[in-house]
Amino acid sequence: MKVTCTLGGGVSFPELRDAKGEVLFPRLRLKKGDNEVSEDHLDALEEKCNPAWFKEICKSLEVGESDDDGPVPMNAADKIDVVKEAETLAELEGLADGEERKTVLAAIDKRLEELEAEE
Repeated sequence: MKVTCTLGGGVSFPELRDAKGEVLFPRLRLKKGDNEVSEDHLDALEEKCNPAWFKEICKSLEVGESDDDGPVPMNAADKIDVVKEAETLAELEGLADGEERKTVLAAIDKRLEELEAEE
């Protein structure tokens, strides 16, 4: 889903967690202009955020259809946040699959070393 943000500096939404503390959706930063956001993520934000605040923000967001129905890739900063919270080697391996950004790969290597040191 395409979301067009007309705010000058964009807007940030907090990460969303379930009752057990598991991350359902990473922190979302919408920059001015077009952004790709999953429909589930936007629906969850609407449920979890302060309704008055969300209503005000949505006056500056225009939701449209994406040209691509595939998954929306996480930006590097959000993916690094997820890497830092990974608790198992399997989680890290999943995060590393297909990843080409050097900053994310460095964060994965660092977290891998931390997990190995804990064992």
